[in-house]
Amino acid sequence: MILIQLLLSFIAVFSFSVMFCAPRSQYVFCGLCGCLSQGVYRLLEAFGANDMICILFSTFSLTILTRILSILRRTPVTIYLVPGVLPLVPGAKIYYTSYYLMMNEAKNAMFMGLDAFKTAGAISLGIIFGLTIPMQRFQTYVSSKSNDCRHNK
Repeated sequence: MILIQLLLSFIAVFSFSVMFCAPRSQYVFCGLCGCLSQGVYRLLEAFGANDMICILFSTFSLTILTRILSILRRTPVTIYLVPGVLPLVPGAKIYYTSYYLMMNEAKNAMFMGLDAFKTAGAISLGIIFGLTIPMQRFQTYVSSKSNDCRHNK
């Protein structure tokens, strides 16, 4: 079941990358970012973590991966981050908030809207926490790994 969800996340993010006009050579990496965000979310969920904690750590790990990919692939972080966060976006919660508002069910709309707001906040915090790490840390790590590979050949 989880493999199907990861595959569907990959396909959805890959497709969104096409619509997002990401460079053609980056489609697979964008799909892998979406797959990672969904995978970390499902892994933490399986261990019984709270929904907001799952989203926070999933977005944080996605941000770290996108920063590493941006150095390795020499592209902006947003090419991977925007499509990669797609599986975590609270689209259904926002839809039901609007639906309950239209149906004059204020209590249900309030609960769904608050849940969507908390999810969006967890996504934002995960990105902020990932972006506060200085870029030099990633560049040092990536350059040391690439130097190790060159010496081993």
